[in-house]
Amino acid sequence: MGKEAKKFKGENMMLAMDLIEFDPLYTKVFELVFGGILICDSIHCAKEVVYDSQVKLRAVTARGDDLKPTGTMSGGAPDKRGPLLLDLKDYTTFKSEIALKEAEIAKLGKEVAKYDKVRGRYSELKDRLERASARLEALRESFKDGPLQQLSDEIKVLEKVSIFY
Repeated sequence: MGKEAKKFKGENMMLAMDLIEFDPLYTKVFELVFGGILICDSIHCAKEVVYDSQVKLRAVTARGDDLKPTGTMSGGAPDKRGPLLLDLKDYTTFKSEIALKEAEIAKLGKEVAKYDKVRGRYSELKDRLERASARLEALRESFKDGPLQQLSDEIKVLEKVSIFY
């Protein structure tokens, strides 16, 4: 806003840029779209600013009147498309929601990665247990038919016989 426009700025007028919250990354875009627009509380205030030869900024009233330094003035009838600022508000709301959801997805991704490690460790230990169980069963089978089992069986028979003597 030029020096001349600043002398008009006050309770009756604000820069459109001062009324908008946006990501600083998009400052240039918002300056291009809203940088030369003053929001005035009345048509009288808007006319005073717009038609000042030193200011030459577009003014929009709270009622919706749009005054341009070229002399063009449109009435306060609302645009059928709806207000752009409400669309921007919806956009920023949705963008914030998306950022929250992306953060939640990232957090869940970390949890999934953690559980993948646990699942991998569980599978590894389960495989080791199955191999050890199979080896134990094989040893039992070999013991059952082997010479140690035969000796064990003979000892049992001898113990039974010795009980009678």
